[in-house]
Amino acid sequence: MSLAVSSYLVGWSSLLSGFVFIISLVFLTLMFSTKTSPWGPLNDVSYVMALLLIVPALFGFYRALNATRPAAAAIALILSVSGILIISITQIRLVLNHIAFKSNLKQGSFGSGLQGIGFVLFHLVHLQTATIPEGLVWLGLISGALLALGIPTSLFYVDEELEILTGKADWKKVNKMAVVVMSLTFIGQIGLFAWVIWYGMHLISL
Repeated sequence: MSLAVSSYLVGWSSLLSGFVFIISLVFLTLMFSTKTSPWGPLNDVSYVMALLLIVPALFGFYRALNATRPAAAAIALILSVSGILIISITQIRLVLNHIAFKSNLKQGSFGSGLQGIGFVLFHLVHLQTATIPEGLVWLGLISGALLALGIPTSLFYVDEELEILTGKADWKKVNKMAVVVMSLTFIGQIGLFAWVIWYGMHLISL
């Protein structure tokens, strides 16, 4: 497969990931607004699909950077893919009722953090090599840094996250730092949505 064809396919995979992310967000909104059961599993499955569609782009990054920064490229790939796999497995287990929601939140947040760290590392190398547009690099860096906050969420704020997501939080007493960290992580997810669409359009237009 030629490099041009490979980039074109990765571009469409990334673009499709962005569209599936949007669908997942719609399901998430319906889940919280209607409190009915179908939307939660649909959100989980669509979110996993969107993440898996990012994987070709990550391997493309690795291939592009391996010649100049092999160690950094390998570490970034391992962290990013490991994070996506952790999220995917825990979300599917939740859909199948094989894991408690609290454990799912803990594992998912940690996976998101690993993915974010890998994303930051990839884009730090891209910042040095100027292989993709600078604006795209900065969006990736910011989104990755915010996603990396999933690790402190997993380690310190799972109880607060559970209370907030289940509607049981006492907003007068809730840990304000937990709210800030969770909000920033969610912004990182939105940034990731924007990044995959922008990156996909960039590759397709080459």
